[in-house]
Amino acid sequence: MLKTTLLIAALVTPLTVTHIEPTKLPSDVVKVAKQLSNDYKRDPVEMVMLVDAVNFASSHFNLPKHVVMGLVAVESSFLRTAVSKKNACGYMQVTKQSGVMPLECFDTEQNIIAGATLLADYRDKYGLNKAIESYNAGPKGHAKEYRKKVLTAAKNFI
Repeated sequence: MLKTTLLIAALVTPLTVTHIEPTKLPSDVVKVAKQLSNDYKRDPVEMVMLVDAVNFASSHFNLPKHVVMGLVAVESSFLRTAVSKKNACGYMQVTKQSGVMPLECFDTEQNIIAGATLLADYRDKYGLNKAIESYNAGPKGHAKEYRKKVLTAAKNFI
């Protein structure tokens, strides 16, 4: 947690911490967080937390980071407090019906992990392309246009 706090502070305001061993934010986190902050007019601290959560969840569930970021782009336009007409919430627009609703829907880590859990479950059952479609339309649905939107958005994060 201390490392993340220091890294967030370094992104928002460059500073030198002399009493602690210097910690360097991974360049991919900085690059993506700054890109999101600028492109979507989002808080840079929230974007660091988002990118960090996506990196963790992608690694933990063996999901392509750029696909998870593409899902977040399409689902919420990187707005942590997004709520749909169907009461899907947060970055990954999770719902109670999905069975992975986090305790705190707008908590970045809980929301990303819940969405990644669902995506990984679908991936394990159907493969990645069908998993992306199922994320939107359910396991029996077909959402090829949605998959194309996600994969197009994902190209920005390769």
